[in-house]
Amino acid sequence: MTALVAMESLRSDTVVTSPKTTEAIGKTIKLKSGEQIGFNDMLYALLLESGNDVAFALAENYAGGYAKMVEDMNLKANKLGMENTVFKNVSGLDQYQHETTAHDMAILASVAIKIPLFAEIVNTKQKEIKTVDGNIIHQLKNTNELLGIRFGETKKLIDWIFSSHDWKTPAINH
Repeated sequence: MTALVAMESLRSDTVVTSPKTTEAIGKTIKLKSGEQIGFNDMLYALLLESGNDVAFALAENYAGGYAKMVEDMNLKANKLGMENTVFKNVSGLDQYQHETTAHDMAILASVAIKIPLFAEIVNTKQKEIKTVDGNIIHQLKNTNELLGIRFGETKKLIDWIFSSHDWKTPAINH
């Protein structure tokens, strides 16, 4: 949902500045404070590597900031009919009352995969991204061997994965 809401709100030519990297826990691409990377490249980092630091950077650059992005994620979930989803953060990490269901994630996946840029990114094996000044390079690798929408993992979540034969009807496999 972070990628979807960001794609609807930020322009592809936006330069994203990483202001607070120390708050990110879990998977990161090790963004440094003040690093500036183009929006589309940040989407690659978010979707290929599940970079929580990237999710925070996108939220900090979102009009209205972090809290507004989480609010808009919940509004979008409601609009899509994701009736059992509540977002409390932009990273998807475990947090009190941050919850969803496999059904709601299937709704999200079916919407997201229809966006050409999203589909292109999640079907990419690896990508090199650079800061706008070219001084810092991040090598990204899709950790999803199947390609497509990335699987998730948290301490409380049993491993899960989205899969689909024709991308028209995502399925949930446990």
